[in-house]
Amino acid sequence: MITPGPSPPDTERTRRLLHELEVHQIELEMQNEELRKSRALVEAALARYTELYDFSPLAYFSLDRKGTILQTNLAGARLLGVERARLTRGQLGAFIAPHDLPGLNAFLGQVLDARPAPARELRLAGNHEPPRIVSIEATLAHDGLGCNAVVTDITTLKAQQQQLERIAHYDLLTNLPNRVLLADRLQHAMLQCQRRGRSLAVAYLDLDGFKEVNDRHGHKVGDDLLVILAQRMKAALRGGDTWPASAATSSSPCWSTSNTCGTPRRCSSACWRPLRHRFRWPAPRSRCPPASA
Repeated sequence: MITPGPSPPDTERTRRLLHELEVHQIELEMQNEELRKSRALVEAALARYTELYDFSPLAYFSLDRKGTILQTNLAGARLLGVERARLTRGQLGAFIAPHDLPGLNAFLGQVLDARPAPARELRLAGNHEPPRIVSIEATLAHDGLGCNAVVTDITTLKAQQQQLERIAHYDLLTNLPNRVLLADRLQHAMLQCQRRGRSLAVAYLDLDGFKEVNDRHGHKVGDDLLVILAQRMKAALRGGDTWPASAATSSSPCWSTSNTCGTPRRCSSACWRPLRHRFRWPAPRSRCPPASA
């Protein structure tokens, strides 16, 4: 028995359906290809982000509102000296020196409240020598449930700043305050004396015959002499006195918050004591009246 074939309209409809299916299949394949390309781009971007995040020289920390570490990079683990896996769910405050912990809490509170929070300098916990100092900056997370922090080790930078400040205010040879620091301290001392109704004494001591020492024994011996005298002067002065260096004139002023000749006399006596080097040194010419019995 022969089955009759489809009628012409059915055949045409079947062809249209097949064509539509082929078109949909091509579209799906094109969409899948676009998805594969997009996925490859996302994975490449994620790999680049992970590489930048993990191998950044800066320490990154993701914190919740309680200061718990949710995520960190390799630099963060190196900074705190703990494996990254062990840092997760730990408290960032546990690695901050106790006296700086209130500052960290105040800083995180400002960030989490969306208030301006300037970078804060903190000391890390532990017996580090010199103490390790870090700077922390943070921004509120997009979901508002935490913050993202950047922590930078500024120990070397702070040491360099302190060294520059010391060079700017102290003589390199004698380690005594220079004229810049003297002027600042003298101004403060004068203001304090005015407020408290006290007197202020300024004495100027000259090293007689110092040029002869340089000419006869050389500048190296002269420098040694200045260092020795500086040490003796600091030992002769009291805690509230200042003895600045003046290498240009080989002489120095000192000031005291008590109006007395005792301080210059002690300094003069310190200069007159025998020194290791054998050279002539003129007798001190003290203009202060003899001390009363």
